[in-house]
Amino acid sequence: ELARGLGEKGIIVFSDVEHVILKDDRSLTEVFKLFDLIHVLTTDHATVTRITKEVVEDFAAENVIYLELRTTPKNNDSKGMTKRSYMEAVVEGLRRIDAVDVNFTSTNDGV
Repeated sequence: ELARGLGEKGIIVFSDVEHVILKDDRSLTEVFKLFDLIHVLTTDHATVTRITKEVVEDFAAENVIYLELRTTPKNNDSKGMTKRSYMEAVVEGLRRIDAVDVNFTSTNDGV
């Protein structure tokens, strides 16, 4: 849905990434293409919060008990995003989860 929206805005060519998004079994090259797409998607606070929440809920729906999330804080001056506010958006996404209990620890390295 988010990628399709970027396609409609002309930011990406959705047809170039659609097959990678919908696939369950990806090659290493396709995984890196997916990571590139995620970097394009996570450029504002609301999207970072939403993706964080949805990723945990998706894993919970698959009965995953322990999950480690890794992310790289990003600056996006045009959206007023600092590395700190990026991480605050991630934490907000975790706080909004009500389907499961979330206990998390941070390995905050000075951000």
